[in-house]
Amino acid sequence: MTSGRLPTLRLADELFLAAHDHDATRMRPRLLPVVLDIGLAGALLAELMLENRVGQTESHVLVANPRAVRGLHQAAGVAGSVTDEFLEQVARSPGQPVSAWLSQLRHGATEGVVGRLTSAGVLREARTRRWWGGSALEYQAVAPNQAVGPEARIFGVVGSRAADVTLPTALLAGLSDATGLRDKLPVWDLPAAEVKARMARLRNRLPAPLSGLLADVETAVGAAMLSTGHH
Repeated sequence: MTSGRLPTLRLADELFLAAHDHDATRMRPRLLPVVLDIGLAGALLAELMLENRVGQTESHVLVANPRAVRGLHQAAGVAGSVTDEFLEQVARSPGQPVSAWLSQLRHGATEGVVGRLTSAGVLREARTRRWWGGSALEYQAVAPNQAVGPEARIFGVVGSRAADVTLPTALLAGLSDATGLRDKLPVWDLPAAEVKARMARLRNRLPAPLSGLLADVETAVGAAMLSTGHH
């Protein structure tokens, strides 16, 4: 990048960056891969919901906005984004609840977000050497000091009692709570019980479909942790 500023980041981009510890040499994950997959799938679905490209019925079933789907068809032959791919899948298989979509879409979520961040110049590929020999392809933040911005936003919203939090910021903080990332972040200045209470209040103020999405993410993460032997 030639500019000193990061490109505009979307919700899943910010969650990915906050879910990693950035230093000068490596980008270290704070979450298990399966948990990150689920969290990013939830963030990408939230992006579609915020854009009114996907809606949710009272029974938590996702439905694609027909106008958004027509827009995809009109752009046939043009490389689509990861959210476009998610929208197409929802349109092809209507009637499934959020929980089912999280299970299905998580498999391509991290790859899609990494691709989006790399294309935007936020991440770069790097070859790292293994102590036992050989090398591996990893990713690094192009500007580590700027990549911690999403983490700072989570601290800011939870550390403040202000109620005028933007919806994307509230969702970012809520996803950090639903995935367990909140407990992986550096030490908070507030007691754990107070942080938990503020997160709960923040999530309760969200619109019902988005609050329900976070609850489904949290349930899916809990099930994944149990199935992998992590409690």
